[in-house]
Amino acid sequence: MLADPLAHDHIHGQYRSHVYPSDVVRLTGRVTGQRLDDSGDAVVEIETWATNQRGQNVMAGTAPDALPRRP
Repeated sequence: MLADPLAHDHIHGQYRSHVYPSDVVRLTGRVTGQRLDDSGDAVVEIETWATNQRGQNVMAGTAPDALPRRP
């Protein structure tokens, strides 16, 4: 079961270039950190980016995501 998608505290994204209908865009991300929040939930910090066919980073972003708890 995935974490609640509405539970994100803050999601940040920044468009860095125009993306045209004919562009091929690859979305990528990586976990950059992990921590326990004030309520004891495990949270991972995620860095995201979108690269077009010319190798340009057209959208960068970050988001914390709470991990599901085991029953």
